Amino acid sequence: MSNIGIIDCGMGNLTSVRSAFDRIRYECDLIEDARDISDYKRLVLPGVGAFPSMMENLYRKGFSTEIIKHINSAKPFMGICLGMQVLFESSNEFKETQGLGVLKGEVQCLPHGANPVPNVGWWDLQGDYASFSPELSDADTFYFVHSYYCIPSKNYDTLSIDFNGTPVVAAIHENNIFAYQFHPEKSQVSGQKLLRSFAEAT
Repeated sequence: MSNIGIIDCGMGNLTSVRSAFDRIRYECDLIEDARDISDYKRLVLPGVGAFPSMMENLYRKGFSTEIIKHINSAKPFMGICLGMQVLFESSNEFKETQGLGVLKGEVQCLPHGANPVPNVGWWDLQGDYASFSPELSDADTFYFVHSYYCIPSKNYDTLSIDFNGTPVVAAIHENNIFAYQFHPEKSQVSGQKLLRSFAEAT
């Protein structure tokens, strides 16, 4: 058994995440039973799809309570894309839906303008990289696919992009939580830096 567990709630590109860790030589396991979460030192929650559906799956499969326990025990946790959004208090995607609430704020649709929604493509990040990985630099770029974004109501360490004139949070670090709106597993060498930092986080 490895010490990195990837939560399988039926709404994530698990193969890509697992392969990305394999490429940097860190083993990880897929977790299909919430009772197995306590066996892992680090958890990754990928997510693709709609916020209400993911929250329904997390509650139905018993993952929601175990994720909160893991985070409250100060063990490293990574949320990717929708897996980042559900860490917040609520989302208005399709309908008002309560999230896990471990991060303060809400999720709303991206602002419309010159850049089309959904946002698909590569972006540079703005902010202080040091909180996320000592390896990051201005040369790093990351791959996004999303229509909604997180609006924190508390000050966190963040990286952002300027999307249609609005600062859009791309990454959050709060204590043992590392959350990414983009896909580090699809961001090639730049993403590998973040995965490596997470795998080595204490």
